[in-house]
Amino acid sequence: MHKPSIIFSVLLTVLIPLAIFLLSSNLILRIPQTYEFYFNDSQSIDGIDYSITVSKMGKSICSYFSSPGNDDFQVYEINGQYKDPVFGDKDKTVMKNAKDFLFKELVAGLAALLFAVLIYVNTVKKKLRQYLRIESWIAMGVTAFLFVLQLILLSSKGFRAFLYSTFIGVSLTKSSNLLTILGGSFFKTYLTFDIITGIVLLLIFAYVNHKYTKPERIFYSRW
Repeated sequence: MHKPSIIFSVLLTVLIPLAIFLLSSNLILRIPQTYEFYFNDSQSIDGIDYSITVSKMGKSICSYFSSPGNDDFQVYEINGQYKDPVFGDKDKTVMKNAKDFLFKELVAGLAALLFAVLIYVNTVKKKLRQYLRIESWIAMGVTAFLFVLQLILLSSKGFRAFLYSTFIGVSLTKSSNLLTILGGSFFKTYLTFDIITGIVLLLIFAYVNHKYTKPERIFYSRW
């Protein structure tokens, strides 16, 4: 009788890890704190010949990634009555490609989350909580595996170059200001923030899952 619901519930072992993995990554690349932490830690902004504050650069990057439309990315140094652009054409193309990728990642993450919520709610309504407990533990294990795998792969310079070539595909010269401010060890900051965010999302899921799947007790009502 509940076989279709049980089969669909198995998808949670894939959908939940995907949602957490994709959305945590997307979130931290859209908040200025990620970039500001890196700029302060690496002092990379000191490597460009412009007087741009860490806060302005971080907010400009995140504002661009989160804004609709196809406007070019640019940050200006105010020089009297003039505004001097910081980034060149190739820098702007890189940011445009990164923005397109983040949008696709966001759509995929939200789609995975939506389907996971719908399946989870349906499984709870069908009173198949025993399956949810098992599948949720598997999902949490898969999520942890994805983050560990990401940590290992992104620690490889060759793999980072492969990802960049695949999703960005624009060669920057050593004089590129974008390469100067973000081309160092930014991936380490990304991994740190991503893993922390992923753990928080995983703990939230674990709490919600415990609330709705814990065994019934005498004189206890879940609702």
